[in-house]
Amino acid sequence: MAYSEERKDKIFKKIISEIADKGKSLRAVLREKGMPSSSTFFIWLEDDESKSKQYARAVEVRAEGIFDEIIDIAENSEKDQTPFTGINVIKRDTLRIDARKWMLSKMMPKKYGDKLDITSDGDKVSGSIPLVLEDGRSYEDLIKELKTDEES
Repeated sequence: MAYSEERKDKIFKKIISEIADKGKSLRAVLREKGMPSSSTFFIWLEDDESKSKQYARAVEVRAEGIFDEIIDIAENSEKDQTPFTGINVIKRDTLRIDARKWMLSKMMPKKYGDKLDITSDGDKVSGSIPLVLEDGRSYEDLIKELKTDEES
């Protein structure tokens, strides 16, 4: 189906709004009546860099909203039918802490993210590979030989 530029822009703005403001997935939005097929939508993105950037930003905004909801869910005790006591207090606090740790790992992965530990038999693997010449001498041996030749 061919879309006029005016109609395309109107539909595109609605799609972006549904994603950014309501947190809907693209798939859910495109299933609604009057929406283009996913292939048409991606052609629009391919043909228009501005639309592509707007879509990328809408997806980022949606992700930020979901991110914030995690803390809201972890903090919300209003729907708890009985006050937490004993082990339930610990579970609620663990949920709050875990949500924050997860968020920090995503917001500041270099500082708080999971670290990849490359080991071999429990020992750290050296970051460098020793250079060995064809005759079996190491680079260090060659340097020593050259220094003694210069001194002679």
